Amino acid sequence: MVAKKLIQFIALSLAVLFSAQCARKYDLTMATRYVNMHIEVAPEVQKGADNLILLLDNADTSAIKMDYFCPIPEYPANVSPNLDTFLKFPVETSSILIWVISPTLPAGSWWNFGIANTQWEQQITPSVLYWEKNLGKTTAPVAMIPLAWEVWEVRADTLVATMLNPIIPAVQQNPALGLKAARDLRGDLEIERSWAFSKKGMPIYELMWSGENLAALQWNKMEGDPVTLKGNEKSELKITGYNPEDYSSVIVKYSVKRPGATDPIIYVIDQVEIEKKEK
Repeated sequence: MVAKKLIQFIALSLAVLFSAQCARKYDLTMATRYVNMHIEVAPEVQKGADNLILLLDNADTSAIKMDYFCPIPEYPANVSPNLDTFLKFPVETSSILIWVISPTLPAGSWWNFGIANTQWEQQITPSVLYWEKNLGKTTAPVAMIPLAWEVWEVRADTLVATMLNPIIPAVQQNPALGLKAARDLRGDLEIERSWAFSKKGMPIYELMWSGENLAALQWNKMEGDPVTLKGNEKSELKITGYNPEDYSSVIVKYSVKRPGATDPIIYVIDQVEIEKKEK
């Protein structure tokens, strides 16, 4: 008897789900993604940094449509650097992104770096993020930057942002990337996330951690955060209730720090434009 009722309940649940999917005349699909990263030049990098290098796995270089660099008002510095060059080029199935800055960014200073991406067919994951120093005719890595990264997908009417803490494989044995002198400082990471819907997607220069427009949104804290991710561990943030008639994007902001540390290492603001696609 119990088994029969259980089967009936499952059948009814599936019927309700199927009818809801059929009643909706559209699917949700992702468009442009904007990612802004507030990053500190670590105090131990005594001579400062000139370049920021980001290697993304499974990334189509042509889908990187925009780069961004600016100071962060909350962290004033005694220099006014400019973005001299932004380079992007493919390496097999990955993309290497390079921000070339001058003058040198001093140790202990904070800066904002951003990209816009239009690729959703593959799950893009970070492989390496590090500071680099110019040494005359050559360059050298001076500090690895731990970076937890979100992989987005749509499951029916649920938006899922899976947080990854990927281990960098054999990074010190990769002379092609010039990383023999850099230490992998990733280890365990403590993540704290919040998310909000936005009626109008914000331009990348407004996606600042303490920006007025971001503060005006209704933020929802991720239940269970802060969460500690060990190497190769992941944590899913499932967002429901998104209606493309009411909103144009979803924004997740999160901080990354070492377990037990007082201050974060990096702040990330991740905006994804969500559109409806007629069935």
